[in-house]
Amino acid sequence: MIRRSARFNVIFGLFLGAAPSLVCAQNVRPPDHTLLGFELGFSSASFEPSGGTGSRQGGVIGGFIAQRLGNLFAAQAELVFTRKGGSLPAATPTGSTEAAVQLVYVEAPLLGRVTLPVGGRLRPVLYGGGSFALSVGCEFQLEVPGAVAESRCDEPGTGLQLSSTDWSAILGGGVEYAWKPGTEIRLELRRVIGLHNVVEGFEGKNRAWVALFGITF
Repeated sequence: MIRRSARFNVIFGLFLGAAPSLVCAQNVRPPDHTLLGFELGFSSASFEPSGGTGSRQGGVIGGFIAQRLGNLFAAQAELVFTRKGGSLPAATPTGSTEAAVQLVYVEAPLLGRVTLPVGGRLRPVLYGGGSFALSVGCEFQLEVPGAVAESRCDEPGTGLQLSSTDWSAILGGGVEYAWKPGTEIRLELRRVIGLHNVVEGFEGKNRAWVALFGITF
């Protein structure tokens, strides 16, 4: 009975000694691993060049999947719901004015990320890439003396032929904070540069500044 008790104590002691190592091994991810994340933010958008001076502010929400390629590099694919827009010059019976336009897109950015090797939990990040966007909604507002007219862009009589897709280049940077094993918090600022005219026959492309908060899990 004493031998069995001693044997049990030895085995139990070995288990307790190995447990912290096992837990750490489960929490520490290898350099090459996949991250899932959620992001939300705020954008300020306009058309350039458009002849208008207005801009549109809106929310950004989406998710992403990132594949680490070692300690410094990563490839990231996103699916984002965002609002853009700006102002377009418009002619009315009383003269020229500006029409405020709000566009709603579902975007699919594909980015390459570089983490600067400065050490510590807080790491600077630079990234760039491109994005394809599909328009899922558009509204415009036209102010005339004594009235404000609001309508969808696809309604008859608006005279707008909105492009249903958009292509953009993306440049950005920010910081990543290793909050706990397997979880990162991100704060980022990106510039979105549209490469395609928003309205057919009109020289005006999407431009946006986007501030993002993200978390991985």
